[in-house]
Amino acid sequence: MERIVFRGLADGDSTYYLGEVVRVRVAFNRHVEVDVSGGEPYVELTVGATTRRAEYGTSKLNRLDFLYRVQAGDFDDDGVSVPANGLVLNGASVVARDDPSVAVDPSHGAAEGGFSRRVDGSRERPPGPTLTASGSSVAEGDAGSTAKLEFAVRLSPPAPGRVTVDWADAGSGSATSGVDYAAIDGGTLTFEPGDTLRTVSVAVHGDDEIEEDETVVLSLSGATNAELGTRTARGTIVNDDEAEPPTPAPTVERIVFRGLADGDST
Repeated sequence: MERIVFRGLADGDSTYYLGEVVRVRVAFNRHVEVDVSGGEPYVELTVGATTRRAEYGTSKLNRLDFLYRVQAGDFDDDGVSVPANGLVLNGASVVARDDPSVAVDPSHGAAEGGFSRRVDGSRERPPGPTLTASGSSVAEGDAGSTAKLEFAVRLSPPAPGRVTVDWADAGSGSATSGVDYAAIDGGTLTFEPGDTLRTVSVAVHGDDEIEEDETVVLSLSGATNAELGTRTARGTIVNDDEAEPPTPAPTVERIVFRGLADGDST
């Protein structure tokens, strides 16, 4: 046997919670064939003071994968482990693919998951880091304006590992790309551990036209190590041009009586 590794957690995560699957991969130093007609192999897991069984799942090339679903009451703050010779063939046959006459030696040393593979079966996974986006509003300004429409992308709570998310112009706003605002190609925002805020700035093209307020929509996709709470955000370019006041219509100013000489009154 070459090695035993634990899988099933995202990068930066360190705990299997209630109902989650501990994946144990057993790798050999050559490709193997598995025959389970006589029984299915399994791997003994040490979870705290309890021995659990990871059941056989699949085999491919030089590896066998085993699965264990965390149960209520499971707890191991030091990390799940496999004891020495914890791979039990249980009647299964594992032989070298290139020479079926050679049976694989299942003996091995202990494999420790360590602190990066803790187990907590007392609760389901708490809500993970979530990404949300929000837009703002900005006055359009005149031609040559350097106004910026800002979008805020927030991560809450902070993540223990790196989080990335792709952003782009959704193209569903009422403003016209390249006319009302500078065309944007999109990109990727990166949150390092502890980061909670990133911003996207869109340059606004000011003008002197009288028009309705216009909107730009930002979209998020492809998040890694976080959930998407909102997938779009809407920002508003506020029209600040005013029409000239209209010329008022003629109105009666006053009425006077005439036709008498000065000093005459009748």
